[in-house]
Amino acid sequence: MNRDVEVSIEVLSLLDFGRLDERAMRSGIEAELGRLLTERGLPHGWTGDATTRSLDAGSFAWDGTGTDRLAASIALHLYEGLAR
Repeated sequence: MNRDVEVSIEVLSLLDFGRLDERAMRSGIEAELGRLLTERGLPHGWTGDATTRSLDAGSFAWDGTGTDRLAASIALHLYEGLAR
């Protein structure tokens, strides 16, 4: 059963990524994280209005190409972090 999922990122901190369009990155991460949550479901133990104050996507390399790919990668790391 798919549910509507709304993801809202209030503050986004990206360290050592140079100059990126923060608004576009935040929007891309929200969209991809929402897609993952809709398709794969909420992590175990999460129900209803799940809220978290902080998530760490961890460290990973980025080759500098495609901010869409970077946003998708960050969203996947965040989703995997929620599942832990």
